[in-house]
Amino acid sequence: MSYSYPNSGDANQDGVIDIGDAAYIASAVVGLPGFTLNQYMDINNDGLVDIGDAAYIAQVVVGLKPMPQPLDPSGNPTTTFEFMNQTSNSIDLVLNTELITPTDANLGAMELKLDNITMIEVVPPAQFTSGVYKTGANKFVFVNSGGVDLDTLPSQLVFQINFSDIDVGTLAIDETETKMWDNSFEPQEMVLAF
Repeated sequence: MSYSYPNSGDANQDGVIDIGDAAYIASAVVGLPGFTLNQYMDINNDGLVDIGDAAYIAQVVVGLKPMPQPLDPSGNPTTTFEFMNQTSNSIDLVLNTELITPTDANLGAMELKLDNITMIEVVPPAQFTSGVYKTGANKFVFVNSGGVDLDTLPSQLVFQINFSDIDVGTLAIDETETKMWDNSFEPQEMVLAF
């Protein structure tokens, strides 16, 4: 994976996110010679490059925080799903509805598989409470034959995932087994951005 996008956290642009990036950011923030602020450092996307960004990377490296998803140049998400707000037993999965195509369809079914987590419960947003069920430790499915109109949904929906075990450093969405379908007579798979 390339981390050459803004706010990626790969401060030294060596192709990996590691403790060296935290050290590089800390060195640049305090003004050490040979270290300069750059567009890759604001990993927590608060508009500032400060010691908080170095701390955030250190937490990512040791598995306390998930790696943030890339944003486009205007600050909008570039992936359909992203992880946020991790606690000791839960993490939020944010669904960026504007990145599902076609946008004028009704969502009839969703299957989501996560790698490196043992889920206990998924608490869906209010728009997804009908027909949600969990099938296994790392997979859940939503089905609604009437469909959910994507045009009426907010741009982000949050699914709270309560877990008993997680490896934050490698927590990922299984792109081959995560899918959405419209609710037409012959359901068509919808396009997701990963």
